[in-house]
Parts: sequence; C-alpha cells; structure tokens
Amino acid sequence: MNRNTANPPFSAVVEPLIAQAGQALPNTQSRGLGALRSGAPGKVDRVAIIGAGAVGATTAYALLISGTPAEIVLINRDRKLAEGHVHDLRDAALFSHTTPIVAGDLSDCNCADVIIITAGVHQQPEMASRSID
Repeated sequence: MNRNTANPPFSAVVEPLIAQAGQALPNTQSRGLGALRSGAPGKVDRVAIIGAGAVGATTAYALLISGTPAEIVLINRDRKLAEGHVHDLRDAALFSHTTPIVAGDLSDCNCADVIIITAGVHQQPEMASRSID
C-alpha cells in the first residue's frame, strides 16, 4: 500500500484546519491573555485542542492543572478517543480546578479564544521521525 494514500501528508491535514479557524475568527490579532473575553487577567474563556493523542491529552491536562481556561474542548477525528480522554481528565479535575472539559468538533473552534493544534501523522514503525512529510 502506498503510504501517501493511507496517511496524507501532515500539511494536507493541518492547513485546512488552520484556514477554517482563520475564517471563523475574523479578529485574530494578538491580544494578550488579559484582553480576552473573560475580563479577568490571565484567564481565557475557551481553549480548543485539535488532536487528542498523547500530546493533545497532556496539553489538556496541563491547562486543567493551571486553571487558566474557563473551558477546554478536546477535538479528535476519533470522537471516542477524545471522549475517553475527557473522562480521564474529569477524574483529574476532582483534585484541581473545576474547569469544564468536553469532547467537541471543529465547529467548537468558532468561539474559542485559543486553538492549539496537536494533530499529526501516525508514524509507521519502519519510518524514521525525519521522514514524515
């Protein structure tokens, strides 16, 4: 099987997501965390994380522990994977901040203050990490 048909290049996956997010957020100038909608310095209303793999789940956990966002949305192509991480993170929330965390889809990026893209291409065992497009 040709690798390019099984897994599209990273840029082919991420660039459309970035374009969609840019169209959904008309005012994308850097505003600083204190100027976002919540009004509280250092507080962000919603963070959307695209990609619920190891990096995305760890990012969500770090944000949860920090208490910075008012809400975290975890987005993944495999919704069940995102929901599984959400359940685990809700258990962790019992011992930290009470930040709501939900599994969502790309439409949740429309009202997100911060969008973090952690999606990537699956690496095959025979591939060197430098050979990924």
